[in-house]
Amino acid sequence: TAPVEQLGWSVYPAVQNLLLAANALGLGSALTTMGIFRGAEVQEITGLPPALVPMAIVPIGWPASQLGRPKRIPMEEKAHRERYGNAW
Repeated sequence: TAPVEQLGWSVYPAVQNLLLAANALGLGSALTTMGIFRGAEVQEITGLPPALVPMAIVPIGWPASQLGRPKRIPMEEKAHRERYGNAW
């Protein structure tokens, strides 16, 4: 088995796909890492056996209002060329 520190390498890409799929279906979702910092409490509440390590909690549900497309800042305002501060 992999060390706990390496579990995120597999878990978080899968969670990202879950978040994208939920959004495509019109569902609201969020990645929380409470499972890492409060692992023992999460295991107790959910009944997870000690061999299963909680890495993420993803609440999913129908939003109270329409979410719409995310607002995007133009890449030129966020990206830097060669060094931080050099505009793209």
